Amino acid sequence: MESHARTTGERPGVALHVEDLSYPGLRIGFAVGAPGRVDRLRRFALPWSVNALAMAAVDYLLTQNATVDRFVADTVTRLAELKRSMMRRLAAIPGVRVYPSATGFFLVQLPDAHRSGDICRRLAREKFLIRDCANFKGLSDRFIRISLQDQAKNKRCAELLETLLTT
Repeated sequence: MESHARTTGERPGVALHVEDLSYPGLRIGFAVGAPGRVDRLRRFALPWSVNALAMAAVDYLLTQNATVDRFVADTVTRLAELKRSMMRRLAAIPGVRVYPSATGFFLVQLPDAHRSGDICRRLAREKFLIRDCANFKGLSDRFIRISLQDQAKNKRCAELLETLLTT
């Protein structure tokens, strides 16, 4: 992993989820960071956190630099477009404020008349699980966190949220 960390530019939090490569259920991730920080994280790692199949996939993928580089570049482009599209959809809902994010999820402030617990429950009935941020320090029951999904799910989630917040 050390040699691969150099090729990623040592960006913290870089993760590769092989499920995106059409290997359902096979997830591989890694973190790159300052040695002290990595040592602190290591204390929380389970001794069997990566199975033998996942390790074999890592060994193979580390020999496929051009393929992996192309996949990462394509994924970054695809996620950026999904993010722009979802942010536009959410920001177009009257009374909603969407906070910029460097991650694959969005902090959303709901209009005054709506509460996060109710919105989360109602979206869960439609098979959309979002994070109620009422217990986040500095936030209130007017905040939710929505994670990016594929284009169709993002569109449906935004449509449902708009219906809940405007009726």
